[in-house]
Order: sequence, then structure tokens, then C-alpha cells
Amino acid sequence: MKFSFKQISLCGTKRYARHIEKIYEKHEHKIGPLAMLVGVVFDFFAFRRIDLPEENMVLVGYLVVGAIGITVVNLCEGGLLKGGFYNRIRVWLPLIIQFSFGGLFSAFMVFYLRSASILASWPYFTVLLALIVGNEFFRKKYMKLTFHMSVYFLAMYSYAVFILPVVFRSMGPSVFVASGLISLVLMALFVYFLSKLIPEKIREAKQTLIWSIRTIFVFMNLFYFANIIPPIPLALKEAGVFYNVSRVENRYEAVTDNKNWYDSLGKDKIWIKEGEPVYVFTSVFSPTNLNVPITHKWQYRDSTTKNWIVADEISYPIVGGRDGGYRGYTVKRMVFPGEWRVDVVTNRDRIIGRVRFEIVDSSVYENDNERIVKYF
Repeated sequence: MKFSFKQISLCGTKRYARHIEKIYEKHEHKIGPLAMLVGVVFDFFAFRRIDLPEENMVLVGYLVVGAIGITVVNLCEGGLLKGGFYNRIRVWLPLIIQFSFGGLFSAFMVFYLRSASILASWPYFTVLLALIVGNEFFRKKYMKLTFHMSVYFLAMYSYAVFILPVVFRSMGPSVFVASGLISLVLMALFVYFLSKLIPEKIREAKQTLIWSIRTIFVFMNLFYFANIIPPIPLALKEAGVFYNVSRVENRYEAVTDNKNWYDSLGKDKIWIKEGEPVYVFTSVFSPTNLNVPITHKWQYRDSTTKNWIVADEISYPIVGGRDGGYRGYTVKRMVFPGEWRVDVVTNRDRIIGRVRFEIVDSSVYENDNERIVKYF
């Protein structure tokens, strides 16, 4: 019996594929976390702006790959796709779904981290972090319809939350509600599509799937209206407290102390005399054509009650489109020694960022630091 070169080549390819498959199965517990770490680092440096077409193409690509993976998994599980080829690729299908979900949630984490104060939005960040880490340990779960459809709905909903303000050039409750309704409609269409291919599996999972999606929808709305979801797509690029800020031609000059890098790890200190002003400078990114007002909410900490008291609220509009963010500052003249903070918030009081500092009376405590000028 003779073998052609084509048969030899095919046999070699099959052996090589089986060898790769065995290596993957043996080291799966190491490959998953390593891929997650590489993916998060890649996303941190690769994703720069929410409104860039090429970055949205990548995110949409993740959603498409996830949908295809879910469909093929359930076709194999339902017995509609059979044969040696499909039996071999079933090993890799959960990894493909993991890859798409991991890419989506790590990208969301990057964007959301740039867009809010962790102190204000930690519950939502905790959910995202749990999904990123848990994604690597739920490989077998991706063979279960309700589980991966629920995760897919959350991914689609999260993407809609920050892309719709870019599309509509507006932010607010109405845009958020629209993102939820659109996500529900798209998910309903996806389930309808699967019901035509695997009606028995959809019928079995119908009640748990409805309950799961409804729960995700309710919690997303609770998080939003409790100001826990970050104010995507706004992002704080720069922020700080200064002795003086002025605009000179096309740049801002801010006077500050010449400090070591480790001094900035804690709370900033600023030394002033009675009657001298304090400036807070911020640079807030907003997508092109998304022009919204922001507010600097000046607060001091009451030394007796330890509560934060609002001393002033100063608003100004920002113009979207600049990579480094829209630059602006507010100044407060009636200040006194103690703990202060300035929350940078939207018109719905959602925190974009926070500047914390301590005002020290320079007539009592001398400041030996040299003053320098920073440019923005």
C-alpha cells in the first residue's frame, strides 16, 4: 500500500495538532493566567481613547468572536455538529470564548479605571476584577448555556454603556436607559437565533436565562443610579493643587513645590498665608463633539465631626476631542488650614476624580521647598 505526499503531510499535520492539544491540556492551568496577564498589559497600552474607530473595531470583534464561539459550542453540545473535526475543536472552543470575554473585560477595566475615582466606584471595579480573574477558572462553565449567555449580556451591556454617549454625543440617564434597552433587544435576537438552531436547549434554559439577564439588568441600573458606575466616557487625565495657575498662549503654567517623587504618594500639602488663594487644575478627557459641564466641588473636613462640608461648587463646560483632555482650573480664596478635597464631578454628581490636600499655615509652619513651574 502506497501513501502519497498529500497523505503523509495530512497525517503529520494531525499528529502535530494532537501534540499541541496534549501540551495545552497539560499546561492549561498556567496558560490561562499568563494569557490574562499579557492581555491586561496589552489592553492598558493599546487602548487609548474610547472614540477611536480602530479600538471599537477590536471590542466589536471580541463580541463577534464570543457570539460565534457560543453558537458553535451549543451546536456541538446539541449534536448538530458532529465528526472528528468538531470533536477536536471542542477542546479549544471554551478557550476562544475565554479569550473574547477576557479581552472585553480587561479593556473595560482599563477604560473605567481612567474614568473614575476608585473610592466612589469600587463595587463596580470589584465585579469587573472578579470577572477578569474568574474568567480563567470558568473554562468548563463555558460549555453551559445560561452561564456564558449571562456573561455575554453583561459584556454587551458594559460596552453599550460607554459607546452610546460617543454615538449620541450626550450623557445622562436617558442614554444609559437606551443602552440597557438596546442590549436587551440584541440579546433577545441572539437567543431567538439560537432557538432556531437548538430549540430544546433554549427551552430547557429559558427560565434560568430570563432570571439571570433580569438580575444583571436590575443591578446595572442600581449601580448607575447610585453613582457607582463610572462616568464613562469622561476620564481625568491630570489633576493637582497649586499656588497659582495661569494660561500663557496655548499652555497652562502651574506653580508648585519642588518635591521628591515619593512625596506625591500621600496627600499633597500646600503652604499659604491667610488671604492667599489655592488653585486646583484638572484636565478631563471627553470624546470629540461630546461637550458637557463639569464641577469642582470644594470641601473641607470638619475637625470636630470629621464630616466633609461643601465650601464651594464651581462649574465650567469642557470641550471634547483633545487627547490630553480639556484643561481648566478653579480658584478659592477663602480657605483655612486643615484637610481639603476637590471632587471633579458631572452635572449628575458622578465623580470623575478627586484631589486631596492639606492646607498648612505658612506663618506658623515654614516651608523649605523650592517652588517650580509645571507646564500642561
